[in-house]
Amino acid sequence: LATTASELETGLPERIQAAVGEGFRREVLPVGRQLAEIRGLLNNVTRRLERLEEDILSERHARIDDLALLVDLVSSGWRSVDARIAGLEDTALEDRGAFAAASAEPAETVEHRLLPLAASNAA
Repeated sequence: LATTASELETGLPERIQAAVGEGFRREVLPVGRQLAEIRGLLNNVTRRLERLEEDILSERHARIDDLALLVDLVSSGWRSVDARIAGLEDTALEDRGAFAAASAEPAETVEHRLLPLAASNAA
Protein backbone atom coordinates (compact mmCIF):
# COMPACT_ATOMS: atom_id res chain seq x y z
CA LEU A 1 0.00 0.00 0.00
CA ALA A 2 2.86 2.35 0.76
CA THR A 3 4.45 1.70 -2.63
CA THR A 4 1.18 2.28 -4.40
CA ALA A 5 0.69 5.52 -2.49
CA SER A 6 4.21 6.57 -3.33
CA GLU A 7 3.69 5.80 -7.03
CA LEU A 8 0.44 7.75 -7.00
CA GLU A 9 2.13 10.71 -5.32
CA THR A 10 4.79 10.89 -7.95
CA GLY A 11 2.67 9.98 -11.00
CA LEU A 12 -0.68 11.53 -10.12
CA PRO A 13 0.27 15.23 -10.56
CA GLU A 14 1.73 14.48 -13.97
CA ARG A 15 -1.36 12.52 -15.01
CA ILE A 16 -3.67 15.27 -13.75
CA GLN A 17 -1.62 17.87 -15.59
CA ALA A 18 -1.76 15.80 -18.79
CA ALA A 19 -5.52 15.29 -18.41
CA VAL A 20 -6.14 19.00 -17.86
CA GLY A 21 -3.91 19.87 -20.84
CA GLU A 22 -5.80 17.41 -23.02
CA GLY A 23 -9.12 18.87 -21.84
CA PHE A 24 -7.95 22.38 -22.74
CA ARG A 25 -6.86 21.21 -26.15
CA ARG A 26 -10.18 19.55 -26.79
CA GLU A 27 -12.50 22.20 -25.39
CA VAL A 28 -10.81 25.59 -25.13
CA LEU A 29 -8.90 25.81 -28.40
CA PRO A 30 -11.99 25.23 -30.61
CA VAL A 31 -13.87 27.83 -28.55
CA GLY A 32 -11.00 30.26 -29.10
CA ARG A 33 -11.14 29.65 -32.85
CA GLN A 34 -14.89 30.14 -32.82
CA LEU A 35 -14.51 33.38 -30.89
CA ALA A 36 -11.92 34.61 -33.38
CA GLU A 37 -14.27 33.73 -36.23
CA ILE A 38 -17.14 35.57 -34.53
CA ARG A 39 -14.88 38.59 -33.97
CA GLY A 40 -13.96 38.60 -37.68
CA LEU A 41 -17.61 38.34 -38.71
CA LEU A 42 -18.57 41.19 -36.38
CA ASN A 43 -15.80 43.36 -37.84
CA ASN A 44 -17.12 42.57 -41.32
CA VAL A 45 -20.68 43.48 -40.30
CA THR A 46 -19.43 46.71 -38.71
CA ARG A 47 -17.61 47.70 -41.91
CA ARG A 48 -20.70 46.97 -43.99
CA LEU A 49 -22.92 48.99 -41.67
CA GLU A 50 -20.50 51.91 -41.81
CA ARG A 51 -20.53 51.73 -45.61
CA LEU A 52 -24.34 51.66 -45.61
CA GLU A 53 -24.43 54.64 -43.26
CA GLU A 54 -22.11 56.58 -45.57
CA ASP A 55 -24.23 55.69 -48.61
CA ILE A 56 -27.44 56.74 -46.87
CA LEU A 57 -25.85 59.98 -45.70
CA SER A 58 -24.64 60.83 -49.21
CA GLU A 59 -28.10 60.02 -50.62
CA ARG A 60 -29.66 62.26 -47.99
CA HIS A 61 -27.35 65.13 -48.91
CA ALA A 62 -28.14 64.59 -52.60
CA ARG A 63 -31.90 64.75 -51.87
CA ILE A 64 -31.40 67.93 -49.84
CA ASP A 65 -29.45 69.46 -52.75
CA ASP A 66 -32.24 68.43 -55.14
CA LEU A 67 -34.83 70.02 -52.86
CA ALA A 68 -32.82 73.25 -52.61
CA LEU A 69 -32.56 73.38 -56.41
CA LEU A 70 -36.30 72.81 -56.75
CA VAL A 71 -37.05 75.59 -54.26
CA ASP A 72 -34.75 77.94 -56.19
CA LEU A 73 -36.46 77.06 -59.48
CA VAL A 74 -39.95 77.59 -58.08
CA SER A 75 -38.92 80.87 -56.43
CA SER A 76 -37.33 82.23 -59.60
CA GLY A 77 -40.40 81.15 -61.57
CA TRP A 78 -42.70 83.09 -59.26
CA ARG A 79 -40.40 86.11 -59.37
CA SER A 80 -40.60 85.96 -63.18
CA VAL A 81 -44.40 85.75 -63.02
CA ASP A 82 -44.51 88.73 -60.64
CA ALA A 83 -42.28 90.75 -62.97
CA ARG A 84 -44.44 89.90 -66.00
CA ILE A 85 -47.63 90.84 -64.16
CA ALA A 86 -46.08 94.13 -63.02
CA GLY A 87 -45.08 94.86 -66.63
CA LEU A 88 -48.61 94.11 -67.84
CA GLU A 89 -50.08 96.33 -65.14
CA ASP A 90 -47.73 99.17 -66.13
CA THR A 91 -48.62 98.73 -69.81
CA ALA A 92 -52.33 98.70 -68.99
CA LEU A 93 -52.02 101.88 -66.94
CA GLU A 94 -50.07 103.61 -69.71
CA ASP A 95 -52.61 102.53 -72.35
CA ARG A 96 -55.50 103.73 -70.20
CA GLY A 97 -53.81 107.07 -69.60
CA ALA A 98 -53.00 107.50 -73.32
CA PHE A 99 -56.54 106.56 -74.32
CA ALA A 100 -58.03 108.98 -71.78
CA ALA A 101 -55.78 111.80 -72.94
CA ALA A 102 -56.62 111.15 -76.58
CA SER A 103 -60.33 111.24 -76.00
CA ALA A 104 -60.06 114.24 -73.67
CA GLU A 105 -62.34 112.55 -71.22
CA PRO A 106 -61.56 112.05 -67.57
CA ALA A 107 -59.91 108.72 -66.86
CA GLU A 108 -62.72 107.67 -64.53
CA THR A 109 -65.28 108.02 -67.34
CA VAL A 110 -63.13 105.99 -69.71
CA GLU A 111 -62.60 103.35 -67.04
CA HIS A 112 -66.36 103.01 -66.50
CA ARG A 113 -66.88 102.53 -70.23
CA LEU A 114 -64.02 100.01 -70.55
CA LEU A 115 -65.07 97.80 -67.64
CA PRO A 116 -68.30 96.56 -69.30
CA LEU A 117 -66.35 96.01 -72.55
CA ALA A 118 -63.74 93.93 -70.75
CA ALA A 119 -66.45 91.89 -69.00
CA SER A 120 -68.25 91.12 -72.26
CA ASN A 121 -64.96 90.11 -73.96
CA ALA A 122 -64.10 87.81 -71.11
CA ALA A 123 -67.46 86.03 -71.35
